[in-house]
Amino acid sequence: MPTPQPTPAPSGCSLVHGSNIRIVSPDGSGGWAVDDNNIGIISSTDKLMAVSLNSKPNEVVISDTRLKTYTYFQVVSGWMHNTATTKRAQTFTCAEVDGGFVTWRAPDGTYVTADNGKLATGPLNGAPTINQKWIVTKW
Repeated sequence: MPTPQPTPAPSGCSLVHGSNIRIVSPDGSGGWAVDDNNIGIISSTDKLMAVSLNSKPNEVVISDTRLKTYTYFQVVSGWMHNTATTKRAQTFTCAEVDGGFVTWRAPDGTYVTADNGKLATGPLNGAPTINQKWIVTKW
């Protein structure tokens, strides 16, 4: 008898268009969040907002709603921050992988990766690793 595969909660890129979302790691290590320095980290999951700025629903800017300051996630020297203002917000592209998991591609073509408790970006070498896959859920 085949081993059943875990099925993530309803998720995927279809949930990101103009939604309040959470982005969590499939390995249970946490999700996208913000610490006191406003740097994207892996920890307890924060409430985020995905906003489409064009007609492509998989391309969104992502804001942290905890701070209520309308700052957006961006890549700074290979690390994720949430310090961008509305005019400098970076667009991230959501792509479906492996039945409900997603990847997030930054504007420079790199992919958001969990890296020892922080969010970094790096190239995608072949199939996404567990550290480059995410589950998107609405809240």
